[in-house]
Amino acid sequence: MKSELIKPAIVVILAMFLVCAFTFRVRGGTGDPPSASFAYWPTNPYLNMTVTFDASASSPEGFNDVITRFEWDFGDGSPKVVKTGSPPDPIVTRAFLQIKTFIVTLNVTDSEGLWSTTSKPLTTLPEFGPTANFTWTPTSPIINQTTTFDASNSTTGWSAKTQRFSPLQTYIWNFSDNTGNITITNPIITHGFAQPGNFLVHLTVVDADGRSSHISTTIQVQNITGKTYDVNGDGKIDTRDVYAVARAFGSRPGDPNWDARCDFNKDNKVDTRDYYPVCQRYGQDP
Repeated sequence: MKSELIKPAIVVILAMFLVCAFTFRVRGGTGDPPSASFAYWPTNPYLNMTVTFDASASSPEGFNDVITRFEWDFGDGSPKVVKTGSPPDPIVTRAFLQIKTFIVTLNVTDSEGLWSTTSKPLTTLPEFGPTANFTWTPTSPIINQTTTFDASNSTTGWSAKTQRFSPLQTYIWNFSDNTGNITITNPIITHGFAQPGNFLVHLTVVDADGRSSHISTTIQVQNITGKTYDVNGDGKIDTRDVYAVARAFGSRPGDPNWDARCDFNKDNKVDTRDYYPVCQRYGQDP
């Protein structure tokens, strides 16, 4: 009877010994392929504009796997671009030479040889030239008043040939008052009209690649004489004139808020002797 009890005990002890002495750890992949993902910018590229593609969001999915290969197919007939390494560079650039929608495909391979792909459409836009535009101050000038014309809001256009937003180089003005064409490189110009009436002001901008844009706007010049305290020259003394003097109050030439128009007594400072007169004449018209 004793021997029958001892045998099962020995078997149990031997089994425990084997479990403690031999621990098996299973290694290897799960069989899951990597996840392919990418982004690109700009999202609406122009013809021959460099586009950056980034596959950093791709990830290995198997146990202890790493990504070993990126393969790019840009769908434009060019050779595939392959990046390998430990890890491979996820960044690649490309410029597209046709105006169309391309299907860009990324193939990602991991250390187990498993792979996956993802695709995105990319549409290129045509190149375009500059756009002329300008503002002027005062908006209702009077005869012999200095009017400032500002073309700073003209915009540049994309050049596929030089792969850039081509900078504006020249501004050609014509004020339709027999002063002819005036060509400058600065977007700002001042001009005075010696006669009242409606004048068609022309602006042509030319960029560094020789492309141009034109705009014309009619300016009405009033046949009145401005008052001394009409700061903005709109033919009346109102809150805009009072505010201009208040904003320049306390300033001298060279100060950030200096405005020579508000120095009515020409003593190189804007003080109470300038502020009170404009307030006293509030509401007057020339």
